[in-house]
Amino acid sequence: MNGLERILATVTGDEADYQPFTMLLSLYGASLIKCDTPTYYRNPELWFEGQQAVVDTFDPDIVISPFSFPIEAGAFGSELIFLNKYGPNVSKPIITSLSQINSLRIPDFEKSEAIKFFQRGNELLSGKYKGNKAIASPIHSPADLPSLL
Repeated sequence: MNGLERILATVTGDEADYQPFTMLLSLYGASLIKCDTPTYYRNPELWFEGQQAVVDTFDPDIVISPFSFPIEAGAFGSELIFLNKYGPNVSKPIITSLSQINSLRIPDFEKSEAIKFFQRGNELLSGKYKGNKAIASPIHSPADLPSLL
């Protein structure tokens, strides 16, 4: 039974060979391929290489698509800080009060490097693991967006 079959069996109440599992190891992939995190979170091919190393090491049934809430904030214009061995973080928010949220512009999906990172990372992940492992994408709710930005 592969990871996707295991997940589907569990969801439908059928018997699986063992209980499916996953681990949230996005940043751990950078360590496995010995990549600094600023490069890792800007290069989807390196991010994918790190996630392949995670799968090779731990063989989770569910793989997690690229995500970083600060990178999403960066797509809207927040300034980010990248520290080695840590995930990115917001250093200067694009808005400083909730009343400014109406002035935000939706990121240009064709030009935003942050959006391209997510799109390409998902393409690589689904191209490799489609039909074999479940792919999950952590998302925030629209109610979280103001605090994220």
